[in-house]
Amino acid sequence: MLQHIEESGLAHLDALGRLAFRHPLVRSAVVADASAQRQRAAHRELAAALPADDPRALMHEAAATLLPDEQLAAAGQRLSRRGGDAEAASLIDRAAALSPDPRARTRRLTWAAVMGARGGRLPYTAKLLDELQRRPVPSDVAPLFAYAVVYVDQSHRIDFESSFTLLPRILDALAEPGADSFDGLAEQVCFKLLMASSSTSPHAPSEPTCTGSIRSWASPPADS
Repeated sequence: MLQHIEESGLAHLDALGRLAFRHPLVRSAVVADASAQRQRAAHRELAAALPADDPRALMHEAAATLLPDEQLAAAGQRLSRRGGDAEAASLIDRAAALSPDPRARTRRLTWAAVMGARGGRLPYTAKLLDELQRRPVPSDVAPLFAYAVVYVDQSHRIDFESSFTLLPRILDALAEPGADSFDGLAEQVCFKLLMASSSTSPHAPSEPTCTGSIRSWASPPADS
């Protein structure tokens, strides 16, 4: 089989023993020609050939639908904590697609949008936000949704208008008693405020001043 492929000139083994196609369109055509069942089988084989904690293995498992949505979502969160936001977004997105509960699906899509933005996948994140805007976003992830909107507006659309309306609302929500901190979202909001201020005003606050303000906002001093 390999000899036949190499003789056709469509692909060959490179110096590392990997199958290299003559052109990306050839690779795309091969994948498109395979049935969904064969594609899932290929993803299962690739996942089995990689270490269990390899991000690529998780991606192949997601494509093969080997894991239920809860496990996929948990794997995505673990991958994000290791700095793999770009890949984690796809896992959470896939988990959302498998979620039978609409509210759980929306929560996961919101997390996927945040991870996609932090991972630099801005066009992908913009598409997720378009989808999320067509459905009600649960209040417990509303700060994440707003943060993803600002992230895309600032970095993808170069638009800072939403920063000065949404970011203060996020801070208000984070300051509520018992509110989820979302792994230090207040500090990330602070950075986005600095970005917006420095891009629209010659008198932007310094980072220590802004960070101190955030901390005072979230933990006001007790009355004397």
